[in-house]
Amino acid sequence: MANSSAPEFLAGLGLQKMATNPLLGLGAGLGVQAVSNIYSTYDHSQFREKQIQLSNQRDEAHRKMMDRIQSDHIAHLDQMSEAEEKSRECFQAYRDKREKEMAKIKSEFDEQQAKYDKEIDDSIKEHKKKVESIREQLENDLRQNQVIHRRQLESMDENQRKEREALHEKLENAKKEIAKVLDDEYREIDIRMNEYLEEQEKKREEMATEKNRKEIADAQGENRRVVQQLEEDKRKH
Repeated sequence: MANSSAPEFLAGLGLQKMATNPLLGLGAGLGVQAVSNIYSTYDHSQFREKQIQLSNQRDEAHRKMMDRIQSDHIAHLDQMSEAEEKSRECFQAYRDKREKEMAKIKSEFDEQQAKYDKEIDDSIKEHKKKVESIREQLENDLRQNQVIHRRQLESMDENQRKEREALHEKLENAKKEIAKVLDDEYREIDIRMNEYLEEQEKKREEMATEKNRKEIADAQGENRRVVQQLEEDKRKH
């Protein structure tokens, strides 16, 4: 302040007109000397008090502003916490709902699968009964034929021996052929049963894989929705 000129000092006090034109406000006939006298008699303590007052007001305004910013920030954090908690609750509710739905679907699938398995088992049992009935009938027919042919062979004379032996061989071959047909039939049943079981196992695996894939896709979609909601909440606040 000691190095400042009178015009600069007056300008600093808000007396711009007096600083630029000493004649204004001082009366006609006052010159630079009069301004210098006024400057020398100015009470510097009043200026310092004014500066201190302004500084204190500025500090108080700054403190209030910082308090408000901090309060707004805390309120914003509280709102964010509430939004995150709400999002977690929504996601948990969605997950519980999906688990119930998947459990219901699985129960319905297992029930339907059990129904199909029972129908197939009943069909296989019925087929086996028919095959067994045919086997028994054929064996009875063979036994009866054997008895008949044995009696016929016993009644034949020596000249018919070769014919009897050939007929007996044909009967044995027929018996073997029938046994082979029945064995092939049972083998075909076993093959079809194994193929069916393999196909059912493959279907179960495919459904389990599809179910897991759908659950993962649903969870990812829900996560994206929650993240987007959080981002929107952040932008709003």
